[in-house]
Amino acid sequence: MCEDGGGGLIAYKSYDGERLAFYRAHFSSAETARNCFLFKLQNAARIVEREPLYNKTGEKIAGERIVALYNEPPESIVRQSAGIISLDEDRIFEIASTSLRHARIYDKKTRQY
Repeated sequence: MCEDGGGGLIAYKSYDGERLAFYRAHFSSAETARNCFLFKLQNAARIVEREPLYNKTGEKIAGERIVALYNEPPESIVRQSAGIISLDEDRIFEIASTSLRHARIYDKKTRQY
């Protein structure tokens, strides 16, 4: 994640060997969180989806969500990884995986927005 954010990480390994990590971070301000979100966007090889996130009443845009693919360094075991990153005011939630399909499944099961 980015330097200013404090949060946590949970790592999983699926029954078929795919790896998945869930990160969450809370920032000192919405602006700092947005800067981190934009930094993560810059590193993406390809943005697959992008959508606004609304607050619980559905009236106000609270942030946005992206689904992205990332190229991994040559020394990495995998060539590409996937990420689903959500910016929600001063918080960022990220699902990173070696499999876009697994990331989407986890996102669908845990998504609260």
